[in-house]
Parts: sequence; C-alpha cells; structure tokens
Amino acid sequence: MTGRSDFAGVHGERWTRMVREVLRGARERVKPAPEAPSCRVGRSVGNPAQLMFKSDVFDRTDTPENEISASLYNFIIGAVLLWGFFVTAVVQHQFANVQFGWPLMIGYIVSSLIGLFLARSQNALLSLLGYHFIVIPTGVMLGPLVNSLSPQVLQNTLFLTGGVTCGMMSLGTAFPAFFAKIGRALFFSLLALIVVSLLSMFFFPGAYTVIDYVAAGIFSLYIAYDYARAQSIPKTMDNAVDVCIALYLDIINLFIRLASILSRRD
Repeated sequence: MTGRSDFAGVHGERWTRMVREVLRGARERVKPAPEAPSCRVGRSVGNPAQLMFKSDVFDRTDTPENEISASLYNFIIGAVLLWGFFVTAVVQHQFANVQFGWPLMIGYIVSSLIGLFLARSQNALLSLLGYHFIVIPTGVMLGPLVNSLSPQVLQNTLFLTGGVTCGMMSLGTAFPAFFAKIGRALFFSLLALIVVSLLSMFFFPGAYTVIDYVAAGIFSLYIAYDYARAQSIPKTMDNAVDVCIALYLDIINLFIRLASILSRRD
C-alpha cells in the first residue's frame, strides 16, 4: 500500500476521526424536536445538539410561499445537491494540501452554524446562501482526506456513493410509511455509533473497519429517511433548499465511510 492511499495510517486515521465527529455533529443540528411515533414522515427524534441550534424545516405544515409541483420540487432538490457537491469538489481540490488543525475545525463549526441559522429563514435565497456556508468549509475539511486516496479508490467511492444515494432515495419514495417508523431507531443507532467510535479510539483501534460498515448502513438509511420526510412537507422552493442540508450531510458522511472501507482494501 502506498503512502498516498494508506488511509489507515496514523495521520489519516486521526484526521478522519475528527472530521467524522464534526460532520456528524453538524448533521445532527438539523434534527427537529421529538414527538410520539407516527406513520407520518415529518419529524425526527430530538437530541441534545438542538439546545444549540434547531431547524424547523421538517416541522413545517404551512408556508407563506406558494407551493410548486412535486416534479419541480424534486428537481430543485437534485439540482441543489449536485451544485453543492460540485462546489465541495472544487474547494477540496484547492485545499488538498491544507494543514488540518483546530483553527480549521473551529472555522468549520462557526461557518456551519451560520449556514444553519440562515437556513431557518423561509426565503429560498437566504437558505441557498446558508447552504454555501456549509458546503464550502466541508470542501476545505475534505481536501486532505480526498488527497490521501488513490485515483481508483476515489472513483469507486464516488460511483458507490452515487449508486447508494439514488437507490435509497428511490426506497424512501416507494416506502415512506416504513421509513417514518425508523427515525427513533436511527437516532439511537447513531448515538451508539458515536459512543463506540470514541471508545474504539482508545481501546479498540482495530474496530474501525466494522464501525465503518455499520456507519455506512446507518447513513444510507438516513438518506432514505430524510428524503421521505422531504416529501411530506409543503413543496416550496425554500423547503427544497433547506432539506438539501440534511441530505447533503447524510451523503457526505456516507462518502467518508465508504472511502475508509475501500481504501483499506486498496
């Protein structure tokens, strides 16, 4: 295994673990407040991170904005997601050799919080601006990670991430009632994953291969779950942009885990 593709090396592992936890924390800040289990897809289980910030996009039942057609609504979701990944790719290429450290981490957190705050508005342009406050620093954070992958691993990771994303979105559309019921299970699974990941850093460093597989499964289910929830709220341009934040972070987390899995096989 070459030094460039040695994703399991000491430096790569330490950087990747820190990025995972920050991305995971940022993703959890878009979770709405808890409610009793229901077959309706519209809300998720609450978590302590909501004390810092809460997005109400999946709680919205009415809106001052006129609704648009379902096809246009989903087209906007797809277009905004693709644009976000394009921006992330361009930024990560520019920052491929950036030195990771706490100032970079703090900058990412501050920028993400600003983005989440702007996304709370019911103005599509402000929400789109907030989206960029998340995708741009994510690109900076991913720069060294992507740079450590061999071209073949990167290509395989991109194809696999895209395939899983499309498949899970299709399942979320086809079986919304099922995914409405697994929100609580997903939340506690993610919480357990965070705890186990932290413990493994100190006691079971070799367990990260298993953890990556479990995490990839959890975030795959989250893609379907969040996309199903997106279909149950008013279909407006602003809501289409806002739900992209949750989906974007689901997919980025999936990409990181798949990259970790595939790089170990390289």
